[in-house]
Amino acid sequence: MPAAVKNKRIFQIAKELNISHLEIMQFLEGHGTPVESHMAPVASDIYDDILLEFSKDKLQIERHRKEQARKVVVSKIQNVQPEDAKKGKTTLKLPSRKLKTSLKDEKLELSDKLKDASNRLVQEKKKTASVDKKLEEHSLPRLGLANGK
Repeated sequence: MPAAVKNKRIFQIAKELNISHLEIMQFLEGHGTPVESHMAPVASDIYDDILLEFSKDKLQIERHRKEQARKVVVSKIQNVQPEDAKKGKTTLKLPSRKLKTSLKDEKLELSDKLKDASNRLVQEKKKTASVDKKLEEHSLPRLGLANGK
């Protein structure tokens, strides 16, 4: 990160929080920070104070908007359903043909192949383990004889 952090201006913060820049200016003046205009830069510690103060409001506003949007969608759905009932619309179901699939057979073949492959791997591991064990048995006595002399 760069050493000099760019200070945000009041109007940018207001846009970010979706509030008026006048509210931020009143807040800053109320807390003893003189502000000349909405273009004034704000230090990072003051920016944090502004976020703490107005982020609560932002969350409440977002919740309210989402709830309003949800209500609109629900009311549209409810309006559409009674209209369909009034018109007496019934959906016609066309006869459908069932297709025979060999998916089950393919799955069984795949599972059998997987089982065979896993069994082969297990057998190969056993063989390598037994070979390693035999090598260790043969090399240990030699080492013991060499160290004993």
